[in-house]
Amino acid sequence: MPLGTLGRYEIIREIARSNDIVYEAWDPTMDRRVAVKELHMPQGATEKQREERKRRFLREARAAGKLEHPNIVSIYEVGEDEGRMFIAMEFLEGGTLRDKMDGEGAITQEDAVEIFSQVLDGLAFAHERGVVHRDIKPENIQLLPNGRAVITDFGIARLKFEPSITMDGQIFGTPSYMSPEQVVGREIDERTDIWSCGVVLYEALAGEKPFTGDSVVTISHRIMHSEPSDPPNVSWAMRQVIRRALDKAPSERFASAKEMKRALNDALNATSSAGDDPKSAASPWGAPLDPYGTTPPPAANPYGQPYAGSGSAPGTTVGPPAPPSNQPYSYGQPYGGGSVPPPPGFPPGWTNPPRAPLFSPATSEFLRRTFIVVLVGGLLLATGVGVIALFDRAAERTRQEQIDRTLLPSIEEAEALVASDPVAAAARLQELLDRAEAETTRQRIRSGIANCYLNVAQEQLSADLNAALQNVSSAAEIAPNDAKVLERAAALSYQAALRMSTRPVRLTLLEQSGALYDRAYDLLNPDKRERIADDYARALYQLAIAYRENADPRWWFAMDKAVALAYEAGDRAFAAELRRQRDSE
Repeated sequence: MPLGTLGRYEIIREIARSNDIVYEAWDPTMDRRVAVKELHMPQGATEKQREERKRRFLREARAAGKLEHPNIVSIYEVGEDEGRMFIAMEFLEGGTLRDKMDGEGAITQEDAVEIFSQVLDGLAFAHERGVVHRDIKPENIQLLPNGRAVITDFGIARLKFEPSITMDGQIFGTPSYMSPEQVVGREIDERTDIWSCGVVLYEALAGEKPFTGDSVVTISHRIMHSEPSDPPNVSWAMRQVIRRALDKAPSERFASAKEMKRALNDALNATSSAGDDPKSAASPWGAPLDPYGTTPPPAANPYGQPYAGSGSAPGTTVGPPAPPSNQPYSYGQPYGGGSVPPPPGFPPGWTNPPRAPLFSPATSEFLRRTFIVVLVGGLLLATGVGVIALFDRAAERTRQEQIDRTLLPSIEEAEALVASDPVAAAARLQELLDRAEAETTRQRIRSGIANCYLNVAQEQLSADLNAALQNVSSAAEIAPNDAKVLERAAALSYQAALRMSTRPVRLTLLEQSGALYDRAYDLLNPDKRERIADDYARALYQLAIAYRENADPRWWFAMDKAVALAYEAGDRAFAAELRRQRDSE
């Protein structure tokens, strides 16, 4: 029985839910199964955010709707039903490339070429019609049971020669598949999809992403400045394809998706070890000699007979051993058989004479004075080296500060954008961070980037809570020693917790808020802590309530610390109420 209708489509079941909701549905007019994506508008979204989401939703329909290709999802209709916007599209069986990788790990080169040849066919078709996908990743490649690969989700696709729409969180999302030009917000073309294909191809073959890190900034920095290691168990020819696709300079990548497809198939055809890997080709000089593999022929006996104890050579005989000789050293016995009588003993009462001193008194005195001179000289030398090192470090700091002075106007210009355009400010500050020398300058820039994260998180709090929390965590990671950043991050975590109705999630966010307040509190001088004590106390109060609801004994300790903080903040009425609740249990 259908769960309702959307337009003319009968909803069968919900398939997925993230930023939007996707349903399996039935089209009674065309008598076919379809997928219907409904625009989901979060509660509390501002008018500006609502309009932005509508533009993005329509952009997906417009970008994919003009493309009819077997390797691109087909769009049937864009409509609106009583204020609910939706896109009806081709229903795709099977699972995503991400599902395949999660289930199988690294895939074979043959499977990879089969999948990516189709993906690149679809991209070539899109590029020729002026559409750049901009979000190629395993989740957006659907693998059908019949082997067909289909590109999905054109939500942030860019139509060439169309003005760019800046979206909240675009730079702050997971950037693992973004090209260097995307990371810094520069103009892009189809070669950004080539880069993303290279990243996904690397991950599919290696079982891990080429650019990883514990924060968005770390990943972005590695995309801009580091080269990934070669994926293991991948042919030399295939590694060359990946390297070219992942070139930092767009001009050095494959010029088109068709060119990359040809290179992929050529790499797969180079299957013989000699023709594929230059290092594995056979040596023109033949197999190398093994110095330990053969036994050299026995050396000739200079006396014409084998040595005693050795085996007899062919054609020779060895007679019986010679009789013992009465000579002290018979022939052949200096190290073997025979005996030598011991020397006669010393006379009775004999004692060894005293050992003579190793050095004469004059020599000993000379060596003692030399040691003292060397010791004093060594101490003076070490002191001089230390002083020189201090001067050298001071000179290096001065040099770094002089270099950073040239960056100050740009830093101040970027900082002025933090409040009005945090996305652009973060991109500029990241570039400046790579050029800054002095640690004080780098800390200032990191704090600026962290505040960009927090400003974006503040805007996302009502529209996209998960993205907001990701940006809060990133801000705390990039500026872990900035008390003001940590205080803001704690406050946003606290606000997010109060919006949560699910107890486990709420508890986790309250614990995160308390931990961030605690770090900020410890970083402040004692005479500065009063300004955050009240907020810290209220966060701990809510945490204590959550603990108490779960019968967690930690509630008493959280409440007790909240009491102390309320007194420190000067809010005696609040402190008294907290103490009353603490002592009533």
